[in-house]
Amino acid sequence: MKKLLIILGVVSLLFGSIGVCGATLVQWSSDDGGNDHWYEVVEADDPNDPNDPNYISWSAAAVDAEERGGYLATLTSPEEENFVNNALGIYTNNDYWFKDGADNWQGPWLGGYQVTDDDSTPASDWKWVTGEAWSSYINWANGEPNDAGPEPPPNFLENGHEQYLQFFWQEGAPIEPKWNDIVHNSPVHAYIVEYNPIPEPNTILLLSTGLIGFAGFNRRKK
Repeated sequence: MKKLLIILGVVSLLFGSIGVCGATLVQWSSDDGGNDHWYEVVEADDPNDPNDPNYISWSAAAVDAEERGGYLATLTSPEEENFVNNALGIYTNNDYWFKDGADNWQGPWLGGYQVTDDDSTPASDWKWVTGEAWSSYINWANGEPNDAGPEPPPNFLENGHEQYLQFFWQEGAPIEPKWNDIVHNSPVHAYIVEYNPIPEPNTILLLSTGLIGFAGFNRRKK
C-alpha cells in the first residue's frame, strides 16, 4: 500500500505539472460573458535557436492544432477577439510577429481560409475551419483582403491568391486586433489554438493508469 501511495503521489505531481506547462492556456469563462473555450498561442519553433526555422505554414499549423485536440482559433465576435488578444498578449510579444517588405507586421495564424473559384473576389468565399458563420463578424485591416500576390506551386489552390487568415498590424495604425489575407507559406511565427472543451492530458492519464496497474501487479505478486 505504501508503494501505491508513493506512485499515486508521483502521478499527482505529474498532473500538477500539466497545470504549469499549460500556463499559456487561458479560458474565456461564461462568468465573464465568454464561451468557456480555452486558447493558447503556439510558437512555430524556438526563436532563440538559430538552427531552427521559427515559421510554419497555415496548413501545418492547422494539422498541429488538431493533433493538440483543438483547432486554429475562430474569432467570431469582437469580444472573443479582444479577449484572445489581451489574455495571450498577442500584440505585446515580438516573437509572434515578423515585418514584411511593405513595413507591415504579420502575426499568428487564425482558423480562416478562402475557397475560391473564377468569380471569387478577395473578400468572398471565406470560411472558418469549424464551419461557423463567417458573416457574423469580420475585422479586416485597412485595404484588406487584397489578394496582393499569387501563391506559387506546390501550394497553388484554384486561383492561387492570398487565401489564409492571420493577425496583422499596419505600421502607424492603432495597436488593435486586425486581419490580413496572406499566402499559405508566408513565414508566420505562431498560431492561435482554440479548445472546446480543454483536452485531457492523455499521455499522463495513460502513464498514471499504467503505474497504478503496475502497483497492483506487484501487490498480487507478493
